[in-house]
Amino acid sequence: MKSNGPVEIAIIGGGASGLAAAIAAADEREKRGLSGSVLVVEKNQEAGRKLLATGNGRCNFSNRLCSWKDFHSNAPTFARGILERFSPRHIVAFFESLGLWAREEEGGRVYPLSGQAASLRKVLVENAAHRHVEFLLETSVVSASYEGEGFRLTLSDGEELWAKKLIIASGGRAGMQFGSDGDGYGFAKSFGHTLVPPHPALVAMTSQGISELKGVRVRGKVALLRKGEEVAKSQGEIQFGKDLLSGICCFDVSRFVEREAAAAGEYALRLDVFPDFTDEELNLRLWELCSTLAFRPCEVLLHGLLPEKLSDYCFHRWGMDGSRLAGSLTSCEVRDLCALLKDLDFPVTGTLGWKEAQVSAGGVNTEQIDPVTLESKLQKGLYFAGEVLDVDGPCGGYNLQWAFASGIAAGRAAAR
Repeated sequence: MKSNGPVEIAIIGGGASGLAAAIAAADEREKRGLSGSVLVVEKNQEAGRKLLATGNGRCNFSNRLCSWKDFHSNAPTFARGILERFSPRHIVAFFESLGLWAREEEGGRVYPLSGQAASLRKVLVENAAHRHVEFLLETSVVSASYEGEGFRLTLSDGEELWAKKLIIASGGRAGMQFGSDGDGYGFAKSFGHTLVPPHPALVAMTSQGISELKGVRVRGKVALLRKGEEVAKSQGEIQFGKDLLSGICCFDVSRFVEREAAAAGEYALRLDVFPDFTDEELNLRLWELCSTLAFRPCEVLLHGLLPEKLSDYCFHRWGMDGSRLAGSLTSCEVRDLCALLKDLDFPVTGTLGWKEAQVSAGGVNTEQIDPVTLESKLQKGLYFAGEVLDVDGPCGGYNLQWAFASGIAAGRAAAR
């Protein structure tokens, strides 16, 4: 539906941050005894559609271990105030107040108790409606401008909407199949804001020459190297696809891959497939294994240590004659094998791009945003929330934590 006359607060985007902003704004206005409507403009048929795909349909919406230090931005401390005011504990309490219970799983990950993302989306939409938040669905904002004492929004159906305050919570470009096309960046620029160049993050990286490893999963430590220098590292499960490097730890370092540099061959991913052993410990254990299997061909050395495809791959990379007896290997040859297993390098040629990315890195320059209210420093009454800003975090509920925290902060501030 469309309000008659100006609305008090218009929100572009009905995703995680937009829904949180709408509920927080409505609550804050009621608390202060203020009138005026809150309206969400959403291009999809339903609000919160992208939430249904998060966490493999289970929606890992926060992380107890989350800290502002885990997030990336050109202004590294920008998110500190918001994330300390609206910590994971506060976000869990926020959802409990809406009628959703949570449970914590491995690594501090917080999920709905129901185990379904649909539950979280439903309570957000229902609670917004209960607070008389209005929705314009299947409607896009074509342009936004400030005129006089309010904002004029031109809609995709040719109609115009006027609002006293405006919150841009339209997300980035990640997950384009859910309607994320980066239009919020254009709105920001129309008000004079600059962008930290957006690029895909939390996305699989492309490689070459590793097709035989398709389907392999292994836990380990990874380091992303650029021209031999480490730029990022993580730990967890790595998954190999057809010339793809995937898994949570690969997603976490993917934000640092620049397309042009990747095309020039500047990146490699270094994998330690025995992260629980130091170099010396692994070398000693391998030497002992050579003694145990002294009269067996050395090609069997890794069969009981790694998945079969990876075992064969590593042995081939080692370059040893497989018919040699394990007991005949020299200490230098065993040390070479150890070094390979602790520093297994794969070329990184790029990423799968926006369609497969879980989140956008870069975005609206946070130096132009008030870190407390998330109001624009360039245009009074204009606020930003969520992924459209130059703030992104690792896998594991961090980015939804930011979406909800920033949405609540912007909604409350706009309502005052």
